[in-house]
Amino acid sequence: SRMPDSLTAHTVHGLKWSYASTVVSFVAQIGVTAVLARLVAPSAFGTVAMAGVFLSFGQYFAQLGVGQAVVQRRVLSARDMRTAFTSSLLLGAVFCGLFVALAPLAAVLFPHTRGVVAIARVMSLTFVLGGLTATTQGLLQRRMAFRPIALTEISSYILGYALVGVALASAGFGAWSLVIAALV
Repeated sequence: SRMPDSLTAHTVHGLKWSYASTVVSFVAQIGVTAVLARLVAPSAFGTVAMAGVFLSFGQYFAQLGVGQAVVQRRVLSARDMRTAFTSSLLLGAVFCGLFVALAPLAAVLFPHTRGVVAIARVMSLTFVLGGLTATTQGLLQRRMAFRPIALTEISSYILGYALVGVALASAGFGAWSLVIAALV
């Protein structure tokens, strides 16, 4: 029977995957951004970025550390996992609703940006998606499963931006191609 790997070996293995994910994501982002910059007007990038700034205020509070609690709890029961999942999903839904309602403030913050309210409202769905994934992400980190985390980050970026985003941008969806890519 094989002896369990040491914490040091797990850590080194995890660092390799984390660095590989960072490098691959960086290279992919440069390439995809170069392609999208040719297909989408600079103003569309600006509008999406402004909606993102508006939503970033909520990102600090939306999960309230639920994923980190999953990582740090000494003993984790099935009930704890259900509670973490339910609470993070509910928090995500509450913040989504809150930011959909507050989206007109984005127009106050960025008065000369057409479409920022609608984009902020749709991008508010990221709170729900974050709520759906927070517990799973925490469990993977707890198990030091860095390979699946890295592969998920890379594949979701490639699927979202390189495939869906570029296809929609090519079809003329402008800022919405970036919004949908981010959600994917």
